[in-house]
Parts: sequence; structure tokens; C-alpha cells
Amino acid sequence: MNNLAMLLAFVDEKLVGLQACFIVDEGQTFVRQAMRFAPDLQGRGLSRKLSQAMDAYVRKNFPSVRRLRFTNYVYREYSSATKMVLELDKLGYRVEHLPLDPHMPCSMKNSELVSCTKKYFSEVILSRAFSHKLFPLNVVIVDWCPFEALCSNIDYILQDDDLLLTERCNEYEMPRSFSFGRLSPKAKVTEWIVSVYTDDPRLF
Repeated sequence: MNNLAMLLAFVDEKLVGLQACFIVDEGQTFVRQAMRFAPDLQGRGLSRKLSQAMDAYVRKNFPSVRRLRFTNYVYREYSSATKMVLELDKLGYRVEHLPLDPHMPCSMKNSELVSCTKKYFSEVILSRAFSHKLFPLNVVIVDWCPFEALCSNIDYILQDDDLLLTERCNEYEMPRSFSFGRLSPKAKVTEWIVSVYTDDPRLF
């Protein structure tokens, strides 16, 4: 991907850390993620230095960028220029087996969830009439990565095996919710990560 960059940190020629970023939102935003450092070097201010190096790299190589976005488990004030755009609740469950059938409808009171296509996501979910209603400040977060709700971001937002769900409705109705599901491999486990968006209180 030509919009992806990764910086590596070395101490005495030994790899001790890394950070990645990618450019989205039609070149306006860079997203920082995947900050990692060797455990024995944490707490020494190296992450700040690596982030500053990443910021300088982006300013030099992507002059159209106007803002930085990132996600964090706990909100805190990073600087006077930092603004919280979206706050999400997080629930976690441990499961031994995940029976995943993207074509199997899911029952819900007074409704039915069905999988939808990438085309439907682009033409309906990301349409102006729907996206501004459903996505706060027009921001979509998938697997901890924030994106502007733009059709031009669709290839960055979605992966081939993502599961997209919405209510079954006719062509004249707008769905009340939308959700992403993704298998996300981690160091010790594989996480099934779901982001759910709705403005209907009955679905909370």
C-alpha cells in the first residue's frame, strides 16, 4: 500500500520498537497505530520520540495531510490541540468456538439482521442521507482505526473477510443500524471485533 509507512526504532543496532501510520480521507488525515516497544525500554520516553519522528516523516512526504487521528483505550488530554471525536463502549467475551456464517440471518426483536455487500455499504451506508445520521461527526471506527465516512475510503476501511450487517428492509427504507465484524489476529489469540452503529435507542 503506497499510503502506509512504518518506522523502526533501533538501540545499538538492535530493533526495539516500531510504529505504523497510513494516509486516508483523500490525503487529509494520517492515522497512527501499532506503537510497540521492547518491555525493558518502556517508560523511557522513546514512544514520544518515535511519534515525533513519524509526524516529521508525514509532514515531509504527505504535504496534503491536515490532521492526525488515533484511538486509545483510555481518553486523556495529550495537548491543547487534541480533541476527542468519538467515544465508544467496549465489551469483551472469551469464546472457545465462533460459528460464523455470513449468510445466516440474525434474529432481533421486530427486525432481522442480514449481511450486505461492499456495494451496498458504499452506495447506501456511506450516502450523505445515511452516514451523517448514523456516524457521529462522520467518523467510522473499524478495528480501532478511525476513518472519515467517505466512499473513497472504502478499500481502506474494508477487508475481504469482513462481515457487514444491517436490517432487512425494502429499497425505500433506510436501515436503523450498521455493524462491522472482523477477525483480528493478535499475538496470543484471534479477536472477533465488532463495531455497531445506530441512532435508535430501542436497539441499544
